[in-house]
Amino acid sequence: MHPITLYVDTREDTRNRSIDKICQDLRLPFVHAKLDVGDFATDKCIMERKTIQDFYGSTISQRIFDQQDRLAKWADEHNYVAIWGISGNLLDLHNEIPIQINPEVLFGTMASIACRSRCHIFWATCDEDLIKLFYEFATKVSEGKYGTPRRLPLSRDFATNRAAHVATVLRVSTKQAEGLLNKFGSLKKILLASDSDILLVSGIGQTTLQRIRAVIGE
Repeated sequence: MHPITLYVDTREDTRNRSIDKICQDLRLPFVHAKLDVGDFATDKCIMERKTIQDFYGSTISQRIFDQQDRLAKWADEHNYVAIWGISGNLLDLHNEIPIQINPEVLFGTMASIACRSRCHIFWATCDEDLIKLFYEFATKVSEGKYGTPRRLPLSRDFATNRAAHVATVLRVSTKQAEGLLNKFGSLKKILLASDSDILLVSGIGQTTLQRIRAVIGE
């Protein structure tokens, strides 16, 4: 799969110069574009980016919820994954805003946005980490991995299924089945093995051996 293109909004020219350098340093393919909403986009994801100071100010003024409604509506209409990207840390906020800061206001707003509109929240200490995180996430979405469980590698999946099958047939635990398979290689060879060889397998005692022999006798 070819690298996806990162679209950077053109409306913030001053900030774009620093964003350009970040994208170049990260070697991300990017172009400037006038986005309907958000500050960064790919073929399937859109991200509204704010500094922690901007996010806090918008939360206090309640503008954040109007912005979120626009972002969520656009994402739903275009079948995009919506993300809020926040850069900075609470120390930055305390240093720049000369009033008592209540972190619970920030966390409550983030939780509300994520819960009510199913929008992801990415929070990083700097723009570079935030952009990198967004690009990695958007790449996986473009690969069709969004909302899909991670599959085990085929070889591991096969080994797990085979051990489960042997455990069911011989009425032993999965761990005991794995030990038997490691020593003998197949169910057929286990069935043909001598009692003394089977007892060499870790975790196999006389009781388990008798259970295995009973299955063979059936």
